[in-house]
Amino acid sequence: MRNSFRFSRCLCAVWMACFVSIVGLDARSWSVDGAGWLTDRKLSREVQVLFGRETALAGADVEDIAVVLLSRIHESGYLDGKVLAKVTTSSGERLELEWQRPSEVFVPRDVDVARVDYELQPGVRFFYYALEVKGSSILDYEGVKGFFFRDPLPFQGRSAMVFTPGRFAQGQAQLLAWLQEAGYPDAKVEGAVQEMIHANGRVSVMVSVEEGALRKVGKVVLEGSLVAPEKLEEQAAQFVGQPLSRHLRQELVLKIRNTLFGLGYPQAQVRLIQGGGAEPLDGAIRVSVDAGDQYRVGEIRFVGHQSSKGSWLRSHLTIHPGDLLNPVELDRTRMALSGKGHFARVEVSTEPSSDAEGVRDLVFELEERFPWALDFFVGWGSYERQRGGFVLERRHLWGRGHRASLKGVVSTKSSYGELSYLVPDFYIKDLSLSGRVKALTREEPSFDHREAGVQAGVSKWFPDAALNVDLLYTFQDLEVSNSRLGENREWVDDRTTSGSLELRVTRDRRDSPVNPTTGFRWYANVEWASDLFGGEANYQRFEAGVSWHREMASGLLIHAALNQAWVVSADGDEEIIPVGKLLFPGGENSIRGYGRGEASLRDVEGKFVGSRANLLLNLELEQLLTDSLSAVVFVDTLAASRLASDGLGDETLSSIGLGVRWRTFMGPVRLEYGHNLNRRPGDPNGALHFAIGFPF
Repeated sequence: MRNSFRFSRCLCAVWMACFVSIVGLDARSWSVDGAGWLTDRKLSREVQVLFGRETALAGADVEDIAVVLLSRIHESGYLDGKVLAKVTTSSGERLELEWQRPSEVFVPRDVDVARVDYELQPGVRFFYYALEVKGSSILDYEGVKGFFFRDPLPFQGRSAMVFTPGRFAQGQAQLLAWLQEAGYPDAKVEGAVQEMIHANGRVSVMVSVEEGALRKVGKVVLEGSLVAPEKLEEQAAQFVGQPLSRHLRQELVLKIRNTLFGLGYPQAQVRLIQGGGAEPLDGAIRVSVDAGDQYRVGEIRFVGHQSSKGSWLRSHLTIHPGDLLNPVELDRTRMALSGKGHFARVEVSTEPSSDAEGVRDLVFELEERFPWALDFFVGWGSYERQRGGFVLERRHLWGRGHRASLKGVVSTKSSYGELSYLVPDFYIKDLSLSGRVKALTREEPSFDHREAGVQAGVSKWFPDAALNVDLLYTFQDLEVSNSRLGENREWVDDRTTSGSLELRVTRDRRDSPVNPTTGFRWYANVEWASDLFGGEANYQRFEAGVSWHREMASGLLIHAALNQAWVVSADGDEEIIPVGKLLFPGGENSIRGYGRGEASLRDVEGKFVGSRANLLLNLELEQLLTDSLSAVVFVDTLAASRLASDGLGDETLSSIGLGVRWRTFMGPVRLEYGHNLNRRPGDPNGALHFAIGFPF
């Protein structure tokens, strides 16, 4: 959110650039046509980047652009493709030139060019049709095939099977590298095209493999100025018997060097002793070791900081006076300070200590960032329409990394304000203490509600497991008004208070939190509201979910998510749960055939009522069309029940849909339409959504 204004400005700039690049082609002295609208636009932008927007082209430029276009269509598998250039000179003379191979046509350099219209004639696209494998004893057809092409998947077409000489050579190189890493340093790979049918683009190839002898590490010989030889030999012994490869050698050197670093030898040098280029038949690896001098840490000083407290800085040290000087640990400390976000620069150096020999003082040079930050943001969504706000933040308060922020958000449907305070590393590392005062007014499709209250909690981050645990206490004043809900109860238009404890556990192993392609994320939330915690409401709310992402093939992604939520009353009377805590599914991040809240259960009169148990399944296939543009098809299924005790048997809704996404650093800009498969009376046929951010 806080970067949304900057994102919006960037978004506007990109849209303007795209508009100019699409609409303004005729303003240039050249045009590209013939390969499809999208491909033509992509190639036009590439040419624009390479050659600029000159109003006039020289003869050399005409030829260079043609070669670039020709290489791009050849790289896409159109090996017989041609590029035609219709040149108009300043005198009105017209020339027609044709390229099928680079440097096939020479354009006179003295031609006074007024305009060039390039016509692409891709012709037949070439694909792998047959692959014959000879000589390999460890890889079968399926094992070798993966280095050259993949079988087409749904919605992908045959793009993964495109043949080009470059891809064929690359596949051979990758296969050879794999064999060498598997312990076959003498392996040879040769490939040949057996048949190429130009009429239909079928290509048959043959790959011959000579693996040679399998080489394993027989022994590791350490030479030079050895210290703690038993420890070094113990580390080296772990590599004996493993397949001999370049990667293993590098890992061995790194292992021994880091062992010496841990023993206080920061200048240790470790290198392989080459044996004249030939691999030793006994699998021996000779390693030269120069440990250098051993040092310990002396005085630790910080320079350049203005407001940072020395005690706070020292609390982030992972290396201390008297410790052995370990460069790995020293860099870990530097990264820990840099990761706090309070410093523009963190550098560390060592210098001889005046107290004793074999001691090095550490000097951390710091450059603090400006402590104030003000961000504005604007946005638009299918339900809230226009939205805007600001975040004012004061960082690094009291010189201890504390943060205070003021946030305000206004849309056509809601307003939100928040004042928060954060204490990071509260006594122990990665444990933070937070507090906030917040107020929300929001117009939902079936009612209006207001929330105002305070929240305090602690959060613990476990970096090795990518796990975050939050424990929160919240006290809120809750009010519902202007109810359009069915089955009116006394509490619908009433006002109540809620005091609750909430436990949140989240584990995130995705490669990106905004544009995930691989990995998974799961979470579990448990909220317990009771008069024991100072409020009037008594209920328990549970929510758990998992999302999974995987790249099935080059450019083809699969996304799946399963989420379950239910809410019950503490005393067994499920009719007194505050309406704002009930479940009202539907919208761009729920079941997408419905607008926000429109997938909620209905009463006999067709009016919405909140559910107390939901199970939502989302499944997507996303095909990347360009580096930033993709198409998606999805299926969403929702099971819901009026009472949690009824399980999930009351109602099931499903929708299918498709959409396009533009990937940005803030997440995908989504335009999606969901169509409902089993509509109830009063339900829409479907819903169109515009949103920013991944749906789950």
